[in-house]
Amino acid sequence: MLVLPADHVIGDVQAFQYSVSLAAPLAEAGYLVTFGVVPTQPETGYGYIACGEALEGGHHLAAFIEKPNAQRAAELVESGDYLWNSGMFLLRASSYLDQLQRLQPDMLAACEAAVSAAHRDLDFLRLGEAAFLSCPADSIDYAVMEHCEHAAVVPWPLNGVISVVSMRFGQPSNLTLQAMPPKVIRGSPTHRIRWCLPNIAWSRHWACRIWLSWRHRIACW
Repeated sequence: MLVLPADHVIGDVQAFQYSVSLAAPLAEAGYLVTFGVVPTQPETGYGYIACGEALEGGHHLAAFIEKPNAQRAAELVESGDYLWNSGMFLLRASSYLDQLQRLQPDMLAACEAAVSAAHRDLDFLRLGEAAFLSCPADSIDYAVMEHCEHAAVVPWPLNGVISVVSMRFGQPSNLTLQAMPPKVIRGSPTHRIRWCLPNIAWSRHWACRIWLSWRHRIACW
């Protein structure tokens, strides 16, 4: 289940699709996955997510950080370990309900009662009003994600797939990008990587090749 705001701007659709493809195996494995926007500058208007231990395709979610002041925002972005909180999620409905039962049983009970008392009105499903209004008001971040042992975060690069690669292989100083005639991707044990650029435009196929290079340190095409 992909949970998205109704008004979110997705400029680079392929980059977002790539992030969703990384998140899908984690969600299938039972993780509640949120998407962290790769920051492009210190920003005080957003909350941040701290990346924990690396997972295949993302990171354990270590903590949520409230909207920082300018100095703290600069420190978070400089560290490379924090992402903007997008408020977007990918999860199995069953995994989410299991966590609600464990962490917020009153919230789950109110929701179940609201659905049980629902009735059809033309094309609408009218939830039971009294039960719905009795539901505790809290965000998924605070109610579930901060207390969930199986919470994960996957980077979502507004600037394209290269931002995800930078996070995976380290800071830009540890990343070598070089155009080469042979169509080969090679990565060294020090996580420095060299690859050829068959063309300048980033594509879904190019993203997949980068993913293979991260897993196997070499890919050819």
